[in-house]
Amino acid sequence: MDLRSLKDILRDNGIRLKKRWGQNFLCDEAIIADIVRAANVAPGDLVVEVGPGIGTLTERILDTGADVVAVDIDPKLTDVLGERFAGNKRLRVVTADILAADLRELAGSGADGQTRPFTVIANLPYYITSTILMLFLESGLPIRRMVCTMQQEVAARVTACPGTKTYGILSVFSQFYSRPSVVRKIGAHAFFPVPEVDSAVVRFDDPARPAVEVRDKAVFAAVVKTAFGQRRKTIRNNLMRLDGFEPAKTAALLAACRIDPARRAETLSLEEFARIADWISQTRKR
Repeated sequence: MDLRSLKDILRDNGIRLKKRWGQNFLCDEAIIADIVRAANVAPGDLVVEVGPGIGTLTERILDTGADVVAVDIDPKLTDVLGERFAGNKRLRVVTADILAADLRELAGSGADGQTRPFTVIANLPYYITSTILMLFLESGLPIRRMVCTMQQEVAARVTACPGTKTYGILSVFSQFYSRPSVVRKIGAHAFFPVPEVDSAVVRFDDPARPAVEVRDKAVFAAVVKTAFGQRRKTIRNNLMRLDGFEPAKTAALLAACRIDPARRAETLSLEEFARIADWISQTRKR
């Protein structure tokens, strides 16, 4: 769909885009094709699309033969989707805030009664990108892959390596729960309205299979969040903020995990965070 057609649909339906919902619509067919290709969906697959807008990307996903559940918070946009694709039995349109939605209900059940495996394709609002990513990554649902459009700065954080300035909590969790990679960058002028920043498409492979094994995911999450609590402090000083971790116990923990207490959280690998979390889980059970 070209820009003129997009504007016509918005005008004809009396839709005024809302900045607070991060409504910037992708209107570059080549980029849309790249997103669908990266999602690698086939006939009969299920796709949960977040932020479908007026359905430019939705149409291309349906062309693959996949079933689509399109979720948007704006009832005017979901009305347009319903009208544009009326009669298409492979599309289900849901008006909902994805952060408040029941993801298991959205995916539905297969013939065996289990949650149906699905792919996530999303044009993420910039202001809640991290929150939505974590919602899906921590859901425990059978997600095959995710292909998400996000602010380029966030994409850099998601894929950052240890030892870099952009490596942080989002990097660790994204790489713990999945295998993220940048599919392509997107200039701001590929969207309407034109945002103030450039974007990128990131593919998350194997989001249902953690990269490293841990005894307790909740403990792992607590360790990571505490370790990055104050980035300028050492890992020793940050971990002492954990309940019951006085200097001696923290020193014992880091010695057992073979981690220099003077290091900072942004230098630690997934495996090192996992060692810390497992040591804590094991000692708590004694």
